[in-house]
Amino acid sequence: MNDIETERLRLRPLKSEDSQAMYDLLSDPAVSGNIGVFSQPFTNIQAEGWCGLASVFHRESLGYLCGLYEKESPQKMIGYAGIAWTDDHRPRDEWEAGYWLAKKHWHQGIAAEALSGIIKQKAGDLGVRMLFAEAAQSNYGSIRVMEKCGFKKTAAFLKKTPDNPARQSVRYERIL
Repeated sequence: MNDIETERLRLRPLKSEDSQAMYDLLSDPAVSGNIGVFSQPFTNIQAEGWCGLASVFHRESLGYLCGLYEKESPQKMIGYAGIAWTDDHRPRDEWEAGYWLAKKHWHQGIAAEALSGIIKQKAGDLGVRMLFAEAAQSNYGSIRVMEKCGFKKTAAFLKKTPDNPARQSVRYERIL
């Protein structure tokens, strides 16, 4: 998998050696608390597992999962964005999108820029026809990212997450 460049960012596919940077980012409960797949507090084991899973997704052409780096500071990971086929009960061309950022980078359009770059430069090559993303209904920043990237709201529902048995959630989809 190749890197992607956008106006302000370099997106680099995650590798196992990125687990410490991932841990550093997600140790902030303000960041990891918005992600419905990790229990709190976030651990090194979770970071290692996520980065290891990314390698499998890349090898099998089932996803593009990457660390986000500012072009001006290419050594420091500031977030994550990716698309992946995450459910073998779904058609092979329906993939999930996800993203998160260090808190100091919120509200600057960075997540939308990263996700848009992935959609433009990778989704077609990977055979993606439809993308979906989910967020807590109260996570207005994430919802705004989805809307800026052309996703439309398709559902509101209760979702069981590791730390909440009934999180109010929304689902957005985009046909490519």
